[in-house]
Amino acid sequence: MKKALLLSSMLVACFLLLDSQHLFNSTQASSLSTARAVTAVSIGGRIQTAEGRGIYRATVTLTDANGNSVRSLSNPFGYYRFFEVETGMTYTVSVTGKGLRFTPQVITVTGENLDINFTPQ
Repeated sequence: MKKALLLSSMLVACFLLLDSQHLFNSTQASSLSTARAVTAVSIGGRIQTAEGRGIYRATVTLTDANGNSVRSLSNPFGYYRFFEVETGMTYTVSVTGKGLRFTPQVITVTGENLDINFTPQ
């Protein structure tokens, strides 16, 4: 086991050495260390009637400023969630379903897990 671990460590060290010699110059390496860290959070909320009952299978769409979007369906209690949402970005959250109308919400993700709730108009 110790020989295998030592061999694995040596292979990783050799790969890193080759990688650093052939793929990066000193300018690229310094720019890597100054790149901003991207933090991802989860955001979600609840789709509910005016009486507080969850709306099942409502389609929730999260759209970024470039028009890229992902969708989530609400569960039987009306809850939905998006995972790995990048912080510092602005998104539009919109809901469709069951012939109901919802007002889209524009949010800026700041690092906390947001709860964005919707009630039909």
